Amino acid sequence: MTLRGRLTAAFLVVVLGPVLLGALFVASTVAAVDRSRSTERLAVAASTVRTSLDALCQQLRATADAVALAAEPAVAAAQLVDRGLAAAVLITDVAGQVSYLSPGARRPRGETAPARPAARRAPRPTVRPARSARWPPRSICGTGPAPGWAR
Repeated sequence: MTLRGRLTAAFLVVVLGPVLLGALFVASTVAAVDRSRSTERLAVAASTVRTSLDALCQQLRATADAVALAAEPAVAAAQLVDRGLAAAVLITDVAGQVSYLSPGARRPRGETAPARPAARRAPRPTVRPARSARWPPRSICGTGPAPGWAR
């Protein structure tokens, strides 16, 4: 090998070798940081969804409690639907039979339509949120049927 060849090889090993190793180190570090940021963003998004669902569940539980504690549940349910706190209300008795079903509520499978009690209602808003309150509340909000309610 000539002197020129040996000098070129020494230059490549001494100068370009560390540069290439540094570039590989930087690339692997950037990839790791990118992965950790993606994981962090997903955790923040999951927390946001969880918080939103908790707030919605609390609102629906409060609506269901208000209907359950009212002297006339059908009138209270109609008022809560008209105020926009729920899109529909379905009231069942201890045996699971539907005792009141507000307009827009879905009837459970296999149920027949009961006679609706006459209740005074204010005019319905044209735009309502797509939420419904059900008593006893289902487990989507993190709780099963309320204590004392047989299913």
